[in-house]
Amino acid sequence: MLARIKLYHDFESAAEFQAQFAVPDSYMAACNYNLDILLDAWQAALTKLLQTTLQTGAASLLKSLENKADYVEMNVNLGSAAAIRKLNKEYRQKDYVTDVLSFPHYELKEGKLLQPLMPYDLEPEMPEEADVAEMSAEDEERMAPKEVFNLGDIYLCGDKVREQAENYGHSYWREFNFLCCHGFLHVLGYDHEEGQREESLQFALQDQILGNLLILRENPELKPAELIALAKEYNESPCLPLTAVPQAQTEDLPADFKSGFVAIVGRPNVGKSTLLNEISGAYLAITSAKAQTTRDNIRTIYNTKDSQIIFTDTPGVHTAADKLGDYMNQSGLAAIKDADAVLLLVDAAYAYPGKVEHKLLERLSELHKPAILVINKADTVVKQKLLPLIDAYSKLYPFQAVVPIAALKSDGIAELLTEIIRILPQGPRYYPLDYFTDQTERNLCAELIREQVLKYYHKELPYGVAVEIEKFAEETDETGERCLVKLQAAIITERASHKKMLIGKDGQAIKRMASSARIKIEEALECKVYLEVRVKVRENWRDKSIYLNDYGYNLKKAQNRPLQ
Repeated sequence: MLARIKLYHDFESAAEFQAQFAVPDSYMAACNYNLDILLDAWQAALTKLLQTTLQTGAASLLKSLENKADYVEMNVNLGSAAAIRKLNKEYRQKDYVTDVLSFPHYELKEGKLLQPLMPYDLEPEMPEEADVAEMSAEDEERMAPKEVFNLGDIYLCGDKVREQAENYGHSYWREFNFLCCHGFLHVLGYDHEEGQREESLQFALQDQILGNLLILRENPELKPAELIALAKEYNESPCLPLTAVPQAQTEDLPADFKSGFVAIVGRPNVGKSTLLNEISGAYLAITSAKAQTTRDNIRTIYNTKDSQIIFTDTPGVHTAADKLGDYMNQSGLAAIKDADAVLLLVDAAYAYPGKVEHKLLERLSELHKPAILVINKADTVVKQKLLPLIDAYSKLYPFQAVVPIAALKSDGIAELLTEIIRILPQGPRYYPLDYFTDQTERNLCAELIREQVLKYYHKELPYGVAVEIEKFAEETDETGERCLVKLQAAIITERASHKKMLIGKDGQAIKRMASSARIKIEEALECKVYLEVRVKVRENWRDKSIYLNDYGYNLKKAQNRPLQ
């Protein structure tokens, strides 16, 4: 059984292909502007990628196909931005350009066929005609019809490959392979939009597959000789063997290993981000005296030899005044649905549940989630005052445990972790041991800049701002270690008057804020940082879906996770 890629495009010339698919000139020059050589090199690389993806994420499918299929193939279509937009409008009713589209031919779930394999699922492929009189027994076997299992199609947008490679500060080659891997996994039934578990599984698989192929973020662009060598490989061996035996696990987990997703929920400014940062030991979620600091669900991973906990810090549930507020609320409530356990974080200063707590308790009751009541800032009140608070909450929901903590001082954190592990189900290690967050460095930089806006400006201004990282470029020293990150960031505000406030007289206000943000980012990235900040005005961006999507707040994604 062999892995095979079918590569398609509709461009009429090498020049049109280079222009419309946004191919770097260095790639074309390496192939002497011969498009066939470039496509052979890409086909060789994608065949390796398909082979590794199938053997890493679809062992069950390969087992089903064993002794039945001769070829397992994927169609890869290379298209322009206009072509991808047309496909989105026709099949998804979305009038915009996406980086990769996937169209599976079969119904799969995480690499497993959901229906039994039928004879008509395999397509017979007839070999080219040959002179029967001259054929040997080996020739007859070679010329016999082959059974092909075609997984489906992915469509890749060249403009997006180049744009995202530049934006994320890595090679075109890395982005090309990453997007194809992402598309392959979608065809195989992995869907990161279904929930936290599914997202973690798909992203971890992507990293594992690309890591196995040594296609790393820090790698430089392919050298001309490497492209030529790939083209030669394809001409010598256009298909690669597949085995149904899954790859060995890199870690032997104990039989009672526990893992799961834990949502931290509560009202704004109750200490959710502080708790997350204390557990992780790293600065992941921004904190501020102002409420509603966190806008998105941020995950951090806590590992022991016997367990893995994936914590989700959610935006505080509050009365929404715009679509951004709706997004924050939906994100928080969706996190409860996806969680294996929930931490309801409350402030020790309030003896009785308020409207926000009642709303969250209603959701917990609807979903029957195991939950722990976590009383933060317990060090600020005498212990006797905690008793009526515990009694009031215990009457409203059957909590698995009640744990008083002081997140800022790390008091009670160890006891809380013990209780969480106790109530989690047995499961796999979703993330490798060296992972501690699903936040990209790009996202982290944007959040650290936004934190400084919260710190330095008038209390009414920060809630009308977002931060967009427009460029993230890395430089390395002679040893290959990262020594400098060059950032270009845009602060998005709703009004021209806010822009003036952000910049300040002679630019002094924004310089002060940017300097403070740069120091924070250097601490997080552990290298020198050059930070350039500008301000853009986007009127009422918090109430316009197109801007919310651009800045990473996908309201539909949050809404599409039903709570029942």
